[in-house]
Amino acid sequence: MQWRQVDFSAGQIRLRGTDTKNEESRTLPIYGDMREWLVAAKQTSDEKFPNCPWVFYSEEGERLYWFYKAWESACSRAGLTGLLFHDLRRSAVRNMERAGLPRKVAMSISGHKTEGVYRRYDIVAHRDLTDAATRMNLYFESMKTQKSATSTLSDTPASAEGTPASNSPDVPEPNSLK
Repeated sequence: MQWRQVDFSAGQIRLRGTDTKNEESRTLPIYGDMREWLVAAKQTSDEKFPNCPWVFYSEEGERLYWFYKAWESACSRAGLTGLLFHDLRRSAVRNMERAGLPRKVAMSISGHKTEGVYRRYDIVAHRDLTDAATRMNLYFESMKTQKSATSTLSDTPASAEGTPASNSPDVPEPNSLK
């Protein structure tokens, strides 16, 4: 990736098809801390290697092709041994899902052509299960509150008036499963 592909004013990175795994061009948004890091990297690049067009370059200012040894070293120093660079793509997909991005937009950013492959990256994590339990608890509590408020309004069963007798969640009656 070259600096001319980074558009700070538009807040975008434009990847050419030759730069992507699926050989399709795409535009990525610059968000979060990414802008700060890119600006710092550009300043360093301009100071050290003013003629270097590459965003990622070697200690000699040449295009960086292979960085896995440096990646492992950085992960080790950060206490993240075993983290693969490709794991970042999985994290990005999960974060885009949690942020509520439309699936089509998220797939465009991640470069996934099919929803099936995209979904393989959207792994359910412990946090997702905890969030689901919290949402279900809130739902059931709201149903209890709603039922309590309804029963205090009238002593007449609601079903006698032609409306459902309960605002409870879909739970089978104890003996209905026999």
